[in-house]
Amino acid sequence: MTKTMIAILLLVSSYTVAQELKPRHSVEEIQQMKWKMIVEATKMSAKDIELIQPFFLEHEKSMWNLHQQKRMFFKTEQQKDGEDKVNYAQLNDQYVEFEVKEAELVKKYHSQIKKLLSPQSLYVYYKAEREFKRKLLDDMRAKRNEKRPIAE
Repeated sequence: MTKTMIAILLLVSSYTVAQELKPRHSVEEIQQMKWKMIVEATKMSAKDIELIQPFFLEHEKSMWNLHQQKRMFFKTEQQKDGEDKVNYAQLNDQYVEFEVKEAELVKKYHSQIKKLLSPQSLYVYYKAEREFKRKLLDDMRAKRNEKRPIAE
């Protein structure tokens, strides 16, 4: 049963990556692509996949929720009209609070998965995460540049 589910997950992930790039991927699609890249890079066993994936998904969800909170807070602050003065001290403090919360989530995630992977595998795992982020940002920049008209 577990091997079947893993095979289905990898098949769906492969299909998602193989599709033509959409203008915008859903959060779930991005998470699937990231997970696939990590699994391939670390060459995790089926058992490791089964053990680690729930922590991965929980962490991704927590990070996304924090990102949304941060985005909404700063968007609301930017929309204040002339009567409401922006409290920059509060903005600065809130920015640091969001950064601390993010660091706490990363620390929690690390403490969970370091028990499940060897130090070398964990290093490769984190490296794959960084490479995925870099690739995602590069793809976004390339798409943005494609949309810009060429100046003559």
